[in-house]
Amino acid sequence: MSLAALRLQIASVVAGAPSASPGLPTGMAALDAALPGGGVPRGRISEWVAPAGLGKTTLARHLVRATLRAGLDVAWIDATRTLDPRDWAGTLDAIWVVRPPDPARAPWCADLLLRSGAFTLVVLDGGPVLPRPIAVRLAQLARESDAALLLLGDGTRATDGGAALRLRLARRGSPGRAVAMVEKGGVHSHHWDTQPIGLVRGPTIRTVTAQAARQGIRTGMTLPQARALCATLIAWPWDELTLTREIARASAAFLSASPQVTPLREAPGSWWIGAQGFDGIGGERQLATLLLRLARAWHPAARVAVADTCIAAQTGTWSTRAQREPVHIAPGEDAVYLMRVPLALLPMDDELRETLRALGLRTAGEVAALDPLDVERRWGAEGLALWRLA
Repeated sequence: MSLAALRLQIASVVAGAPSASPGLPTGMAALDAALPGGGVPRGRISEWVAPAGLGKTTLARHLVRATLRAGLDVAWIDATRTLDPRDWAGTLDAIWVVRPPDPARAPWCADLLLRSGAFTLVVLDGGPVLPRPIAVRLAQLARESDAALLLLGDGTRATDGGAALRLRLARRGSPGRAVAMVEKGGVHSHHWDTQPIGLVRGPTIRTVTAQAARQGIRTGMTLPQARALCATLIAWPWDELTLTREIARASAAFLSASPQVTPLREAPGSWWIGAQGFDGIGGERQLATLLLRLARAWHPAARVAVADTCIAAQTGTWSTRAQREPVHIAPGEDAVYLMRVPLALLPMDDELRETLRALGLRTAGEVAALDPLDVERRWGAEGLALWRLA
């Protein structure tokens, strides 16, 4: 194994895979929106770095209080023995505070706390930068206990091992003001779906990213056809083993929210999830919110919709509203909702689409209102199939 490959493997161990549990919210909506899974990721190492006096400890206290309000346990390692009880009014008695005699013993304390499995959040405040071997060990323990390990540092980094998330605070404008920047691991514009990528199986493209689709590339095209439309297309080989593993891990995450989880074999990356029987624990809307947080650990633009039927739920995920929040179609309203679906979302030949548009037909409901005999006479079997779908 080359040195570069070994470094990559170690980095992947330290960063870890997304936990099945949602992130721990910081209590500040704007920051949570920029973090994967809506908060500080569990089962992984995160680091918050800033010069002293810029507010990273204050920010961490917000996180601690939000975690406690969720009924979860927190441990705080005060490596530099600078914790001021006056800043923790009403909170200090609810957390475990560990003060090692020597800052160099702080990683050992984190090791013990993570191995106990008793804490959802462990904060290591101060202490030396974690060497890579220790970071690898603590990352494994965090993953095994499904706990978030947060490192607070005064320098440019808190670990040599490569944390899954790095948040940096910097001065901005007038004294006393700071800006938080997610340098690593956040929801940002450089996600792989913003690049023109196609997965190739055999002679054809099996699936493409959103950016590749915007370039006109479609599944079933050959690689030369696709590159004629987008010369910068990145072609990756279809990896069945990786796909199967990731679908299994995502399905396991969704099973923590609902006992009915079915991945779509014909559309990898989509799932049917049962939404019945949740009235006593917040109902369908709360389930949809939880599912969205889980899904966005894999993709920052994941979408969720709840409906009586699969076709209405799938159509709901295509709406602009689904980009912002889960879509909830009220019970018994599927037919009304689907009537408004634009024809652009229904599969059909381009020539037929243009013909319908020229006739002033814009929605599935308008197509469904046509006489099926007239539809079959004009457009044959394809038109009749479209009418039945509408």
